[in-house]
Parts: sequence; structure tokens; C-alpha cells
Amino acid sequence: AMLRRAGPRLLPLLALALLPARLRAQDATAEGSLTTTWIPGTLLPDRFECETFSCAKWNPWEWYPVDFPNSTVICQEVQDDLTTGFAVYAPDMCRRLKEANLPYENCKKDYCQMFDDAVKKLVHLEGPGYYGRDTCEPFLDFNRSLCEKEYRDAQVFCDCFCPMMPLFDPIPGCEEEVMHFLVLGKRSAILAEKYPMSPLCAADMCRWFELIGNPLPPNPVDIAYGVPNICHVIGFPFKPNPCE
Repeated sequence: AMLRRAGPRLLPLLALALLPARLRAQDATAEGSLTTTWIPGTLLPDRFECETFSCAKWNPWEWYPVDFPNSTVICQEVQDDLTTGFAVYAPDMCRRLKEANLPYENCKKDYCQMFDDAVKKLVHLEGPGYYGRDTCEPFLDFNRSLCEKEYRDAQVFCDCFCPMMPLFDPIPGCEEEVMHFLVLGKRSAILAEKYPMSPLCAADMCRWFELIGNPLPPNPVDIAYGVPNICHVIGFPFKPNPCE
């Protein structure tokens, strides 16, 4: 039971910092553009003016699930792709580049491509029908152009998590759990139940957050160029007890 609760229990604390911005449209425009609405503690605005409510291809009320014999299979294939691609190679890539003092220049492109591929595979005949019902519905709220320029979760992963990956030293097996949660589990309660973190792995992640998220650390970490400012202002639950 504790294993099943570890993921969902973290969702409220991580939602503001990690979940993709819920993009709300106020007026229709051809391209997504910024408004002046900001969420305290974050770097980026939470509202965009788009042709659709969430800046996705279709409005939330227009999407509908299609129930073919292979709909569930396609939804699972998308999840498998998300857990075996970028989520596997990115941590090592980030560590190697940081060791060489080089940036991961294609990080946001690769991160967003992962979810763009997922949406394309889930959508039936250009939409608004989609496969997977409630399990895969969270992936539909996506806009590739905004992802590479404005999405909070892409920025957090690439500008904070990636250069700070050398400080993440989990016990065996936990890196996979943490990455599955960051890529999949945090997107909905259903996915959090399916991709939970054990208490031990959650504690590993929280120790990492404590190292990189505290704007006034008693013992600053020793890493080239220090901790990026975004790690301090994004709103991580870096205190051990609330995070765990």
C-alpha cells in the first residue's frame, strides 16, 4: 500500500513546479502568444492566447475516446515509448555533458519530441478521436511549439534537472522509478498509481530536491557553475518532510 501511495501523495506538492502549465485561451489567435498572467514562484506565464482552450490541436470538450480492439494496446505502447526512450538516455547524457562542461543543446527539442510523438500516435485520423480513454488523455494537452519555448516542465527538466543530474545519486533501481514518475506519473492520478515511487525512491528524489532547490542552503553544493537559478525559484518541495 505504501508503494502505491508514494506517487499520488507527491502530486499536490509537485503540481505547481512540475506539471505542464495548464494553458488557457482567452481570445482566439492563429499562434500562441503570452498574456500577463503569472503564477507566483514560477518563471513563466500560465496563460496563452490560442485557437483552442489548452493550445492543443482540439479543445478539451472536443476530444472523445475511440474504442477499437487495439485502443488500449496503442495507449500502452505510447507509455512504453515514453519509458524506454528519452527517459532512459537523458540522465546519462546530462551527466556526461555536465562532466565535460557542455550544455545539452537539444534537450528541449528531444523532450518535446517525445510527447509530440506520443500525441501523434494516440490521435485517431487527425482527431478529435483518441486511443486510451482516461489513461492516455493527459498527453493530449500538448502544443509542440509552446513546449520548446514556454512549457514549465520542459524548462525545469532541461535547465535544472539535466545540469544537476550529477548530484542525483539514487540507490539501484530508483533512477528508473523517478524518471517514470517525472515523465508519466506526475501527469494524472491514474498514471501516478501506475507509475508510483517507493518510499525509498521518493526519499532519494527528495534528497536531490533538497540539494538543488534550497535557495539558501547551509552547505552549497560543489558543482561547476553552481545551481541554476530556476531550481531555486520554481517552487520545489525541497524540505525533506513535506517532500517525502
